[in-house]
Amino acid sequence: MHDDLTQGLSLMGVTAQVTITPASPELDRLRRAEAAYETALADAVTALTTQGSTVRDTAAATGVPVARVTALQVRAPTPLTRRKHTPRDSLNR
Repeated sequence: MHDDLTQGLSLMGVTAQVTITPASPELDRLRRAEAAYETALADAVTALTTQGSTVRDTAAATGVPVARVTALQVRAPTPLTRRKHTPRDSLNR
């Protein structure tokens, strides 16, 4: 199907990268589950790292390779710091 579509477009003078993404309720559910897993994994790695867990221990606890833990640690956002409210802030509300 991909090749047929690409060839058809080229006959019309269109040269473009073609990506076909199948869609169905089951595939959508699968993609959402994968996204939820990735978020949960990143949260777990961040929490374990914050608690002082080693990369090797974090990998064992989460069931992913050490390289994946390291990559998630590098990508992990820095924690937000709370800003102190001043009396002036109350006036701006």
